Amino acid sequence: MTNQTQSIQELNQELKQRFNDEIRTPLGAFEPERKKTIEKICKICFIGIVFLTLSVLLFVSFFVLNIPEFPGILFTFAGFFGIPISISLTGVFCVKAKRKYEKNMKRNVMPVFLKSLGENWKWTSNNLQTSFKELTSSGLIDYFSDYDMSAPINYFLDSFAGDYKNAPVNITEAMLRVNSKNGGYSVFDGLVTTFKVSNHYEGHTVFYKRGLRTFFRMNTEVLKQLKEVKEIPNSKFKRSYVVRTNNISEAKTILTDEFMEQCFKLKEFFKAYAVNFSFKDDLVLMTISHFRDCFAIPSIFKPIYDTKVWYRTIDELTAILSTVDALKLNKGNE
Repeated sequence: MTNQTQSIQELNQELKQRFNDEIRTPLGAFEPERKKTIEKICKICFIGIVFLTLSVLLFVSFFVLNIPEFPGILFTFAGFFGIPISISLTGVFCVKAKRKYEKNMKRNVMPVFLKSLGENWKWTSNNLQTSFKELTSSGLIDYFSDYDMSAPINYFLDSFAGDYKNAPVNITEAMLRVNSKNGGYSVFDGLVTTFKVSNHYEGHTVFYKRGLRTFFRMNTEVLKQLKEVKEIPNSKFKRSYVVRTNNISEAKTILTDEFMEQCFKLKEFFKAYAVNFSFKDDLVLMTISHFRDCFAIPSIFKPIYDTKVWYRTIDELTAILSTVDALKLNKGNE
């Protein structure tokens, strides 16, 4: 995908240039499907407007026209219920058509778009690249405690798998829900990213945002086994993050100025509630908690090759990949 010495800024510009030169034109082949869907939505709206107009006419006919009371009352009730039904059904069918378009379009265009990143990058949907065991053992997500896992409710919107500077990377946009004895419970919304490293970590180190809300969404049983690091030279990071580990010396090697700055940059870029990390065995697991759609395709009312939207996706991907440089994860792979 890139050479070992290339900066993330250079990669970002290279991907955008490659998108313009090689990807933008092929995406134009999907424009007929977009226009066809718009025509479908327009037809649905037209039919909805017709039924809405008839409902309004029926509703006012009893009061405006000299209609006998018996059929007039029926007309009034038909119009009264017809108005909200017309509006609701029109909205439902329009949204359904729009979502179907987005689902089909993303499935078709993402493989084309990923050619700008390289042949070794793949995209899927409805698939979590990271195992639930890795999520839970990391301490970042409490996915099993006190829950009835017979009926989990999960939404995996986008999953990317590839490598950056020889470091294997998996990125998944996920919404994790589980059913508990007291009802449904939201566990996590955002991005789950894993980076494989060649050199195994001897201990287990976790960085997570301070705050009860964050702590309650995490696996407290794992965190209790780790000792909190009190001596953190960066006062801003110490106010914002809790560091727990069972290997103090290893945690200090991870806790570089570049890494701490990376945490704040990711939080600001994704407008995230929290950016948390786990370092264990040969895996770095990063979760970015946010409530917006990442890796979006252009709106149905804009051309599918709309540069601004795809540039945003490139920015999101390279922002995540910059973690490899910040942590020097490729050092052992060179």
